[in-house]
Amino acid sequence: SGRNFVVAQAVYSARARELIRSLLGPDLVFVVLNLAPELQARRLAERFALPPSQHGSMLRYCRGFEAATEQERRTLSMQVEAGKTPAKMAQELREFLAACDSAP
Repeated sequence: SGRNFVVAQAVYSARARELIRSLLGPDLVFVVLNLAPELQARRLAERFALPPSQHGSMLRYCRGFEAATEQERRTLSMQVEAGKTPAKMAQELREFLAACDSAP
């Protein structure tokens, strides 16, 4: 429905998201993933095939993110938990995008 591309990138602060939005336009949508640093560290470690004994070493990359606020237009704050499936997250995103499309 008119979406041209997706960029996957860590954007640490609301201020940085606002700067990017000012450059790319008001129709830009952000999805901010909210998850415990320990879960994020474990997932990163698994992605890089690190042994479980080194999962904690990834924690330094999982701190400092600002959660999205309700004031951030067209920004989905998605809660990620260990048991939440990719299909559930995709459905949540589809519903959010549909709501964005129908908003004035």
